[in-house]
Amino acid sequence: MKNVKAIILILGLLIMIGIGIYPPWVYQNSDGKSTPMGYAPIWAPPEVKIEKNANIFGFKLEMEMGTMKANALDIWRLLIQEAIAAGITFGGAMVAGSGSGKPESAPDHPSRKEDSSA
Repeated sequence: MKNVKAIILILGLLIMIGIGIYPPWVYQNSDGKSTPMGYAPIWAPPEVKIEKNANIFGFKLEMEMGTMKANALDIWRLLIQEAIAAGITFGGAMVAGSGSGKPESAPDHPSRKEDSSA
């Protein structure tokens, strides 16, 4: 059972590291309004092109207005995801680690043996 418990803990730790490497991002403007930007590696925040399209009398106009690059992590979403992953990991490890209170091959304690000389 110790191997199963260790495997569960290692897999959970790897998942939590993966969540930290690919966190949720937001774009916060000067007013403090947050726009979700999705998930991306910590070293390369997501970037979205802002395009405007128009159709005037059958003519299609497409204009690229610039880009919007994520400038902050969505900390609350990240913390919730990490907490859920930690809870599932440690809960699974506790379930895998629980078994009978005494191992089958454990010898009796010497102080519990009855004294035959009395």
